[in-house]
Amino acid sequence: MLRRILVTTHFEPEIPITKNSELDIALLRAAHQALLRQQQCVAEAWLFVISGNTTNEEAVDAIAAYGFPDVQILTASTTTSDGETVDYYSHREQIGYLISQWLKTNHPGAVPFLYKDEHDCHDIWWSGVEAIEDEWDFVDDYGATLPGAHRKTAGTWLEILALMLDLEVPCWASVNQLTLYAATLCEWLHGFEAASGNSCNGFEADAVCEALKIDDFYLGFLLGQSSTTEAFDEILYDAETDDLVGTRNYALKQLIANERATLRNLLSKYFGSDCALLWALHSAIWQKFNEPAADLCNTLVNPSAWEDMAEINDSWEFVTNGWTDSADE
Repeated sequence: MLRRILVTTHFEPEIPITKNSELDIALLRAAHQALLRQQQCVAEAWLFVISGNTTNEEAVDAIAAYGFPDVQILTASTTTSDGETVDYYSHREQIGYLISQWLKTNHPGAVPFLYKDEHDCHDIWWSGVEAIEDEWDFVDDYGATLPGAHRKTAGTWLEILALMLDLEVPCWASVNQLTLYAATLCEWLHGFEAASGNSCNGFEADAVCEALKIDDFYLGFLLGQSSTTEAFDEILYDAETDDLVGTRNYALKQLIANERATLRNLLSKYFGSDCALLWALHSAIWQKFNEPAADLCNTLVNPSAWEDMAEINDSWEFVTNGWTDSADE
């Protein structure tokens, strides 16, 4: 099961909040919608960052009164200890630091996700999803095979895969289908590392096979279905059939390549668009919380300078096409 993580920021609100004010009405509506989602078994965790000179105790009392199911409140002061006003950019950095530390401490498994819910009554500063529980016994081993930026989010990625594949009842076939797509996702995330220029493609088929305990019979069955007799014979020849591990790894690479396009389409649909998917992958590596995520995403996908456009081109091509030559590097 997945939990929605929602962060909202209020700049110098009037505390205590005036009854029937714009903020009061917005909070009442947002809390009401949050309670309705809770009744529909949609789990959420809220963070309110209150910017201004309000004490943390005052801010907590003001926001908690609205009855959000799961909420925490942090304050970012607009003045220094000497009474001087904090400049705009420093204050934004302060807010970003508070959010990053809160996520690191309370929701380390969260994956960025841009929510566009017409029923929400607040502008969301940052949002994401996280697995409530690690339901798969290979989560830790699988996480060790992912790029560094995604290792703590392995459980969340597995839950996203299970949701996209509609795997409600675990059985031999569904678990093996999940592990195949988990392997495909692992390669895909490593491919994005290379395409984005953050690192090289460090995907290792043998490590993934070992971590996910993919069934050899399942691999062989799928490979036999997807390959012609001639191609299958060539695969066995190229993979050196006296080496079972090498054959298994070779088969996994072939099957992963077959599933890249399907995985890409599923992820784009789940995240809402290619732009939102690019943002999820990009911001997991280059984390920024000093501006609203929607604004940062817009800047990312609509670069104003030629240099910025060239820098993001391979990443965009990777996300929209499912793979690029640069992803192999």
